[in-house]
Amino acid sequence: MTTSSSAVPPLSASSPPSSRPFASALLALSFATTLAVWATAYLCRMPLIDAPPPLTVALMLACIFVGGLTAGRNAPRPLLTGVCVGLVTGLLNILLIGSIMHDLIKEHGGAFGPHAALWSGASLLLSATLSYTGAVLSRIALGACPHPKDWKAYFAAILPLATLFLIAAGGLVTAFHVGMAVPDWPTSYGYNMFLFPLSQMQSSQGNFYEHAHRLLGSLVGLIALSLAIYLSIADRRPIVKLVAWIIFLGVCTQGLLGGLRVNHNSIPLAIAHGILAQCLLAGMVLLAALSTKRWQFGPTAAPSNAAPGDLLFNGSLVAILCVQLVLGALVRHLNLYPLVHISTAGLVSVLALAAGMRAFALHHEHPLLRRLGLLILTLLSIQILAGIYALMQGGYGADVTASGTQAFSTTLHQVNGALLLSTSVLLLAWSRRLIQAPMAIASTPTPSTIVTA
Repeated sequence: MTTSSSAVPPLSASSPPSSRPFASALLALSFATTLAVWATAYLCRMPLIDAPPPLTVALMLACIFVGGLTAGRNAPRPLLTGVCVGLVTGLLNILLIGSIMHDLIKEHGGAFGPHAALWSGASLLLSATLSYTGAVLSRIALGACPHPKDWKAYFAAILPLATLFLIAAGGLVTAFHVGMAVPDWPTSYGYNMFLFPLSQMQSSQGNFYEHAHRLLGSLVGLIALSLAIYLSIADRRPIVKLVAWIIFLGVCTQGLLGGLRVNHNSIPLAIAHGILAQCLLAGMVLLAALSTKRWQFGPTAAPSNAAPGDLLFNGSLVAILCVQLVLGALVRHLNLYPLVHISTAGLVSVLALAAGMRAFALHHEHPLLRRLGLLILTLLSIQILAGIYALMQGGYGADVTASGTQAFSTTLHQVNGALLLSTSVLLLAWSRRLIQAPMAIASTPTPSTIVTA
């Protein structure tokens, strides 16, 4: 049986002749590599890990090399992309080099300008060389990837990935109760944020977590601005451009809230700061979905009897997760309403089970919906276990002096909750995109409603 031909043409036929693949590949790989470098530095220098500096630097350089390998295998102009990825990464890493300058000058003497120029030039040269070498080796050993990449979607996905890491870093700030470790903003103990001496940053656990969180926030802001500018040029849909700029303004607002929270030592602003972060993450995930070719050029939504129920359960899940987000922030910062938060978790579990199982069991024709349903069920399981473990550790409330285990368990609960909210928003969006309620069929067929064989 066939219906009248109203399907959307194949993706390739609907795609625009040019989507600036070089620019999107360069931006995606550059920011992904930079994020990997900064995340490596953060993890290695955490007070609980404190890896040797040579190992930290070696791992950071390895991230740049891997970025070049990826460019050589997948980028449309691999060698040029490889060297440009190194240059952009080296340029962004200069934001970290300033923290080393004061310690070097204090130890060896000399003027700031020559030291800054030397280290900045070395960062650019070394990063470009490593990335280019990786691109060349990858091209020789593996050749070009036969499947073209959706680089615009990859670039859009870097923003929520960076934001998720930032939320985790902010969660540790809250868990260790070090939100006021650096008591001034936008400066850090009177220094420009990017020139705060590394020795002072690592002089205490609080200084490290709080200042590193600020540095990671600046990277998220740069990615959000770059993505908004890129989508304004490369995407023709007004709604996508609008969402991109709203998210950038939201990131700016988030930074301002964090700064004012420090200047006024305000717990209510800290609560607003934490809630807005997870809402922005969900919006970024939605923007990444909107940026995919599958969303823009895929087939129109197909009728499904499950559509009304999906809309009800998926929408209700998003709504109750937003309520739970507020309750969780009140518990973490003020130790208010913990029993309400725990009770609401029961309703969250019921709706998440219903939404996840419906998506997995009722949509065999849409593997994406099935994967999202399975992901929601997995995240729900982790969230329940992490919440129980955090309660058993006694590290859930604001009046608890957290150990490392307590801090990481409560932060895991927070980060996984952010993932659950974002995945639920994604499931709701893709359900609306891929399925629709079937139209009522009249009891007496007419020529216009007859389906021909």
